[in-house]
Amino acid sequence: SQPFINHGKDEIGKFLNQKNTIPNASAVLLRKTVLLKCGLVDTSFRLCGDWLQWIKVLSQSDIAFVPECLNFWRQNTSNARVASAGTLEWIEGEKVLNYACEILNYSEAEKHNIMLKFLRRCWQWQKEFIEQTAGYSIVAETIKNQGYCYTCDRQVEFASQNTWLRDWYKCSNCGSIPRERSLMYCIEKYYPQWRNLSIHESSPGNRGASIKLKSNCPNYQASQYFTGFPLGKTHSSGWRNEDLENQTFADESFDLVITQDVMEHIFNPEKAFSEIARTLKPGGAHIFTVPIVNKEKPSRVRATLKANGEINYLEAAQYHGNPVSPEGSLVTRDWGYDICDFILKHSGLYTTLVYIDDLSLGIRAEYIEILISRKM
Repeated sequence: SQPFINHGKDEIGKFLNQKNTIPNASAVLLRKTVLLKCGLVDTSFRLCGDWLQWIKVLSQSDIAFVPECLNFWRQNTSNARVASAGTLEWIEGEKVLNYACEILNYSEAEKHNIMLKFLRRCWQWQKEFIEQTAGYSIVAETIKNQGYCYTCDRQVEFASQNTWLRDWYKCSNCGSIPRERSLMYCIEKYYPQWRNLSIHESSPGNRGASIKLKSNCPNYQASQYFTGFPLGKTHSSGWRNEDLENQTFADESFDLVITQDVMEHIFNPEKAFSEIARTLKPGGAHIFTVPIVNKEKPSRVRATLKANGEINYLEAAQYHGNPVSPEGSLVTRDWGYDICDFILKHSGLYTTLVYIDDLSLGIRAEYIEILISRKM
């Protein structure tokens, strides 16, 4: 572990809205003035009172961590934390997370996702406890069906043991998830000649549509973005380095541009959409996925970039997975359906939003809309 200093609300948004990351109260030093602002620990909690208290404290202050071992603490098998096995965690943890979401001004969609993830962990704890004490295994399948996968072009089985189908409803053969299959379905439907086209994919994944496009299209190019490395050059990782906001590709280079869950991580999406339009040939299209979390509500900016390069957090920090960075990618914008107007204004591209719900194709989940922005 390394020492660090972090903003209090950022610490809540990254870590404490998932679990209590400060289990040892005797290792904490805090200002009396902050404690007085927050009030005393809620003694009605048997298990999660400390978790709630840390969130209250960090809503009023920042945090510093010293990795040097200055305090010794052990967990006994008879304490409340071990004996509760998932049930008490959920009963009390739900109250804690509701409080955290209120402090961070999360949308209902964001709150739903956090609660769902926590509920899954509680279920897993309880499942392990039952299996250890009862001596048998518990298998729970949320969904399972046969169908045709458009990313590996065959009849397969789709299944998920998790209610969050967007990330867990997978193809038994290629491991693709619903949004990848939906993307590939749209490419096949609207651009059936894609194998003969020139395609650029920014930030591709390591499965699903990305693998199919790379394997079957001779004129497929992929890029990732590495800060501080020359644009247009090949990084040591083997990827071409391109910034979507400032690309080195020539005008009208591509028939299709593909992005999968990228546009919610761009600081200046108006520049990115404009650059994508510039690199598209007439008749070409940007086909992409992006979580439309705000739906009918206006899109919301979560973070901006200051002139000195520092991040200005307007909302609690949220991160998604990044194939080239273990730190993940910061979510800079919660898009709504008004993204179509935004794209038209800044790029001149007209956007069609496609929503598919078809179990026979393994396409069912939240936030799996496909956007097709065409250059006339």
